[in-house]
Amino acid sequence: MRRTATGRRSVRRARAFGLALVCLAAAGCGPGLAERAAEQARKRERLERGAFRFFAPETAEVAAGSVLDLGLQIRIAEGFYVPIGTDAGDLAALRIEPPRISFARVTHVAMPQDAKLVELPGHPEARLCYDGERTIGVRLDVARTAPPGRRMLTFEVVYQLCSVRGCSVPQRTSARTFVDIAAPSGGDVDDLAP
Repeated sequence: MRRTATGRRSVRRARAFGLALVCLAAAGCGPGLAERAAEQARKRERLERGAFRFFAPETAEVAAGSVLDLGLQIRIAEGFYVPIGTDAGDLAALRIEPPRISFARVTHVAMPQDAKLVELPGHPEARLCYDGERTIGVRLDVARTAPPGRRMLTFEVVYQLCSVRGCSVPQRTSARTFVDIAAPSGGDVDDLAP
């Protein structure tokens, strides 16, 4: 069964190959230029791959029936931006997709408020974007019936990386954290009344 070139890498390789073919077909394209064009495309792909990083704390502890606050970190390399807000045209806004778990629910996601307006190539209006390092706050309500033990949570982020050259296609990456759940502490407030 043949595989189609639908993956990000396949699309980028096809673009690099296409660029090399255009170079070969162009008048005055000397030997080695096609190889250099393909190498530049590969270098740009490696740079983009390392330009966005997403981290979650390695471990966290919480008692069943309480609230867990996590700080998810994003790091954007210098010269790159990630649009935020709402999707507009061909720009996808940064969004966190919380884990689907039975023992807790995400009640709040706090996005940083220190975005800046950036004029992105090919887009008529400036967009609010993040650059540098940012912390995204996530609050989980852990069920009182959550069984004690270690659980893994996987958070996904959807983002689109932009620079002065243009924007990549929307991408997805994930980060995981291990949560140690302890038995519920004490009784309810009503249980403590005399």
